[in-house]
Amino acid sequence: MEGLECWNVGADRAPPPFFCSASAEFGLAGSHRVANCPFMMPYERLEAWQACHQLFLETYRVTQSFPKAELYGLTSQMRRAAFSAAANIAEGTAKRGPRELRRFLDTALGSLSEMSYAILAVRDLALVSDNDWKRLDELRRKAGKLTWGLYRHVRRASE
Repeated sequence: MEGLECWNVGADRAPPPFFCSASAEFGLAGSHRVANCPFMMPYERLEAWQACHQLFLETYRVTQSFPKAELYGLTSQMRRAAFSAAANIAEGTAKRGPRELRRFLDTALGSLSEMSYAILAVRDLALVSDNDWKRLDELRRKAGKLTWGLYRHVRRASE
């Protein structure tokens, strides 16, 4: 359970800071600056969150060129799904245990699946260039792979 021992909180103890022993197995990357808040896990360092955040940023960039008629349709749906994937990872890391984190990771994976279809749909509707479609799909695949890896690690560590 290396990397998750900080979630072993008894009813008689206050939750520990979420900065304890974040291991390489937990999918941490050192490239992002992390706020020094003792009550929040540094989700910005999770590779899964980083990939989801990159997908979110690219989704916003690509959807800016969508027709105004799609503002409340595909534009909104894709932006919300991309945001949801990153936001659920961030929120899940602030919960008190690995079961809660897994629940949020499961939701993030659902959002990534939704993005998969949305990316296919906008390609088939010719709303994106081939380059933009490939970039979005590549980012979605990477985010999905890393999020699944984090989910499996948390599941194994909590059993």
